[in-house]
Amino acid sequence: MDPMKIILAPDSFKGSLSAPQAAAAMAAGIRAVLPEAETVEIPVADGGEGTLDILAGQLHGQRHACTVQDPLGNEISADWLSFGQDQALVEMAQASGLTLVPAAQRNPWHASTYGTGQLMQDALQHNCRTLWLAIGGSATIDGGTGMARALGIRFLDASGRETPAGACGLPAAVRIEHTDIWPEDVEIRILSDVKNPLLGKNGAVYVYGLQKGASAADLPVMEADMCSYAALTAKTCGRNIADLAGSGAAGGLAVPLLAFTDARLESGIDRILEWSGFCRAVQDADLVFCGEGRADFQSLAGKAVSGIARIAREKGVPCWCIAGSLGEGWQQLQTLGIEHIAGLQEEHMSTEQAMAQAARLLEQKSMEQMREFLRRKPHGIPQI
Repeated sequence: MDPMKIILAPDSFKGSLSAPQAAAAMAAGIRAVLPEAETVEIPVADGGEGTLDILAGQLHGQRHACTVQDPLGNEISADWLSFGQDQALVEMAQASGLTLVPAAQRNPWHASTYGTGQLMQDALQHNCRTLWLAIGGSATIDGGTGMARALGIRFLDASGRETPAGACGLPAAVRIEHTDIWPEDVEIRILSDVKNPLLGKNGAVYVYGLQKGASAADLPVMEADMCSYAALTAKTCGRNIADLAGSGAAGGLAVPLLAFTDARLESGIDRILEWSGFCRAVQDADLVFCGEGRADFQSLAGKAVSGIARIAREKGVPCWCIAGSLGEGWQQLQTLGIEHIAGLQEEHMSTEQAMAQAARLLEQKSMEQMREFLRRKPHGIPQI
């Protein structure tokens, strides 16, 4: 009998394990139960922080460092990736990510996406003609105005002056000046699995504002300002971008690109899993283990585990999940086709303790789950 082929495709366990570290811990646990198993480690990302790191080797790309502004305007070094003949991957979180801002300083009124536009501009200057923009994990709700400024678009107030950076500049804008910001042969593809529109209770402000540092009292004011910005954008470009599914992703980052270029939104998970080799590897697998730091209702929409589970189900391969912790609505992951879900955090443990011991716990839990899977198989568990 051929040895079992087991795909290990975890996302990062944020704050404790990178995706490659999580895959290695899973593999160690499985090999303790099935030494002869073929374990294929395919660490993944969902488009946010770490996406570029995961894909750099898988795409055989070259990293390019450049000096950009972080969300609060401080100079930092950030990377983008060139690959293929003339393609580039820009990870928004490299320049405009939430993890770049200490929790006490998070303030979407002033946080800007300018650095993301600087990364894109650098890729253009290196003659890249297809730009893939991964937009998860932002610190911003500026409607993409910062990014657009770095690419040559101007947002002007009634006196003809540039409006301030961040969400605080949105209500002052009365005119948008733009030129053809892309050469004719440049294509941009926005990688996102967030379906939120720009406005409303499911939009950029109300869904993501609090986690980016806004207060509850800020939200209705910020929403009204975003409505004003959306109306100005619609007036300028001649179509309503705000209602498009995904226009609310990353604080509305895609809005200027969708309004003033031929940019397209597409599934980030599907593209990343294709690039990572998961789609090829899963075809003759016996089992897939996925995982992430926290499994809850948000995992259903756009997280890596949702894409992994869907593809595994399409190929008829069982998919099991190990998460750092189980949050509200974790049971709904079974609707994705995940057969079994387990958490690392034990009842007597604090979150801090579980995170500090994450590698050991994940290895141990992988052993337990592998044994459980084999018990459910007709041939049972081997004696070792």
